[in-house]
Amino acid sequence: MALEYRVGILAALIIAGGIATAAISHAHEGHDLGIKVQIPLILTPVEKAGKEVYDAKCAACHGKKMEGTHKGPSLIPYDRAHHPDGYIARAIRYGSKQHHWNFGDMAPVEGITEEEIGNIITYVREIQAFNAEL
Repeated sequence: MALEYRVGILAALIIAGGIATAAISHAHEGHDLGIKVQIPLILTPVEKAGKEVYDAKCAACHGKKMEGTHKGPSLIPYDRAHHPDGYIARAIRYGSKQHHWNFGDMAPVEGITEEEIGNIITYVREIQAFNAEL
């Protein structure tokens, strides 16, 4: 193989890798609203209750399907190992300092009950698990 051809292939791979990394980074930050999220057709009663509260109190920032918006990151890249249920509950109750997103601090969710927080977490975990299988 000619040296120019090898260098060209290597450059293309580096550029493609950079683009892929940038796309993942932007999707993680919610800047790329092209994240495709599927919602299961059948939800348990607790998941449905969580969806109702999520839609009312979380979707404005995290997106109707948790895909992220210009106000908040997608919740889909996360799993229990990254943010355990207790972390999510604390973030909902007390807010969260900006740490790996560029949207500023998350404000506490006002007027929410412990049952609603539990329902939101159940719903979020179902959507994360469902999309991890796709």
